[in-house]
Amino acid sequence: PGFIIVSYVVVGLTKSYTAVLTVFAFITNYFMVKRLFELREGISFPWAIFIYFCQYYFMTFNILRQWVAMAIVFYYSKYIMEGKKGAFKFILAVAVSMTFHKTAFITLALLPLYWLVRKSRTVVNQIFKLLMIGVSPVVLAALLVYMRKVYGDVYGNINTQGLSFINVARVAFMVFI
Repeated sequence: PGFIIVSYVVVGLTKSYTAVLTVFAFITNYFMVKRLFELREGISFPWAIFIYFCQYYFMTFNILRQWVAMAIVFYYSKYIMEGKKGAFKFILAVAVSMTFHKTAFITLALLPLYWLVRKSRTVVNQIFKLLMIGVSPVVLAALLVYMRKVYGDVYGNINTQGLSFINVARVAFMVFI
């Protein structure tokens, strides 16, 4: 709904579909570059900008909504470390970004992940980590099966003979992590 609302408003004001793409490009680049700039003390800012623009430039516009959602979430990820108020701001940003693309919901996993990393000294947290390690492959496999069921052979196939290498690599990488 957020994507549709912004699109209708921009088209209504400008009568130009190019303006819609420009607005979404501005939103995406603003949040991504601003967050990278804030992280410049810990990263190579020019290298991060180079990687970001090389990756984003060659993307097609069929994932424009997801890029906008992830840019918003990426920018507001800085609040995760600020306790309950920061977590609320992050959750609110995720809620807003979900109006652009529902996959932003996945980023809520950053909150318990941060909690696990910060407070991993107790026995309960160690057991929770072990459970996550054991459950993660099952959840990822279930997610892949769900995506195949919802989107059919279009999802994950280079052709109708089998899964694409990139999706198998993604699942293997997530299981490894």
